[in-house]
Amino acid sequence: MEPKTPDEFGAVQKYKSSIPLTRKEIITLQKLRNASLLDEANSPVPLELREKDFKGIDFFPIHGKYQLRLKFHKYTSPEPVQISLSNGQKVDALRAGYFAFELDGKQIRLHAYKKHESDTEMFLPFKDKTSGKETYGAGRYLDLYGTPDDTYVLDFNLAYNPLCAFDEKKYDCPLPPTENWLTDVEIRAGEMKLKS
Repeated sequence: MEPKTPDEFGAVQKYKSSIPLTRKEIITLQKLRNASLLDEANSPVPLELREKDFKGIDFFPIHGKYQLRLKFHKYTSPEPVQISLSNGQKVDALRAGYFAFELDGKQIRLHAYKKHESDTEMFLPFKDKTSGKETYGAGRYLDLYGTPDDTYVLDFNLAYNPLCAFDEKKYDCPLPPTENWLTDVEIRAGEMKLKS
């Protein structure tokens, strides 16, 4: 995702600063995402699909209820965990803490992970009731960037597919740990699954 215009730079900067985005800014980031999938040399979308009829990924309609400003409950000492990859292997990670919130009348807790204790960027993989139906079966991701007061914007309108969603043979992707499986909640926001 390489921004080129002032609007694109502004939207990316706000996203990385955990500032709530406007509908227009979310659309800007979604267009930027599709531009990278369609045109970049390192696009995870196979060339034959891009040359055939791939027009970009579809997104759910943008909805404000999926944009949440939340306090991050940081663990005093991040807990070492192993996260499974799509190839059956495991990688070491740190469970940094969690977000707790209510959505559609359900109490939700989602954990965030990072590679090293000094990292400011975190990774939040999740599965929900749309996984395997309207969205990629193995789940989707949110990226989170450090904030001074541990308050973050979780914007599921920007939930994105792992590389495996585009080419399962070429890529090995982290799978959401079971603690981040929302088995009774639909997150109808963000990227939908690739149409075959």
